[in-house]
Amino acid sequence: MSDYDILAAEITGDPLAVGYAGMTDQQRYDSLTNDTARPAPDKDSITSQVLFEAINRTEWIGNAPDAAFQARLDRMLGLGQILVGPSTQGRVELLNLFDNTNWPTTRATLIAYVQNQTQSRADELSATVSLGVLETIRNNTGV
Repeated sequence: MSDYDILAAEITGDPLAVGYAGMTDQQRYDSLTNDTARPAPDKDSITSQVLFEAINRTEWIGNAPDAAFQARLDRMLGLGQILVGPSTQGRVELLNLFDNTNWPTTRATLIAYVQNQTQSRADELSATVSLGVLETIRNNTGV
């Protein structure tokens, strides 16, 4: 299905009772692209780059990781893609590696990246929204 078809069905059907019919194209655009109100599924994986960027440098210096820790971290960074879904070895290893006592900021950053995400309605629908498409929908459907 095209973005037009997906968005036309959303606007004319209004399955979440958003009230698209009474909105301007700009209001529709804002409503469809607002990413603060809709929960998104947890991520199944993270990249090694995300892990690397999540490490809090102050915690690193303060903890002075030993060789065993560094070897475990190097192994995780070398994976490229780390599975972090429920009950995966990657998730267990990350949570064990970055305990809450020594690595609270790093751990919180990783958890926030994997969980508690939000998405826009357009993301949920897998549709790209533009004012031009919304105007075409309004002109073609009368809604």
